Amino acid sequence: MGEEVHGSVSDQFVVSLDWERNQYFAGLSTKHVGERAINSATTADAYTVSDAYLGVDVETGVSGIKNMQIRMTINNLFDENYLGGIAGQSAWIGAPRTAAVNLRFEF
Repeated sequence: MGEEVHGSVSDQFVVSLDWERNQYFAGLSTKHVGERAINSATTADAYTVSDAYLGVDVETGVSGIKNMQIRMTINNLFDENYLGGIAGQSAWIGAPRTAAVNLRFEF
């Protein structure tokens, strides 16, 4: 075995659930990242982050637009504080909870 690469993680997993019925859809995804070495003396704590989305496909009735999709996404649902990236002797703070609404049109 060689030396441990700083910033690399030995255990991580992602679990996702997606649901769809008629024109409605939703999903939840949770990612766990284990402890990581920042340098030979310091480690970054493990973290778990969840994201969720929900949406609807809408028939617009507007000439030229076949379909419209409205989707709301929330990243970092529980507003977890974590170090998202590690490189060399540096680390980046993970993004806080964010929400976005997206519209998609099919012509």
